Amino acid sequence: MECHNKLEEALGNNMLPYRIIARWVGKFQKGRVSTSDEQRLRRPISVRTDFTRAVIEQLMDEDRRWTLLELERASGIEKRTVYRILRNELHLRKIAVGLVPHVLTEVQRWLRYAIYSDHFSRWQ
Repeated sequence: MECHNKLEEALGNNMLPYRIIARWVGKFQKGRVSTSDEQRLRRPISVRTDFTRAVIEQLMDEDRRWTLLELERASGIEKRTVYRILRNELHLRKIAVGLVPHVLTEVQRWLRYAIYSDHFSRWQ
């Protein structure tokens, strides 16, 4: 209360609310010594920088079949930012395609052929 009254005398109407001042007084009484923001752990990077673009570009050069969720987990960059980099800066539209014929194994090709043949015979 004493800090609040002294700040009110010094700042007048430009003063912060009582609850905010009480919160800061409590933090300083617990041992905080700085008024600057502390670095937060495990907070995703949501700002696009040249570094974040380079990280995404390198991951896409290694393998172009990433999903947004996989890129977010691998890079630590927020999914929205990853999407913006891919779409607006790297000009990529389809991020990941499921199974494509050249990636299928021989067994998978035969199974797919059998399914297609079955559907085609039903259609006729």
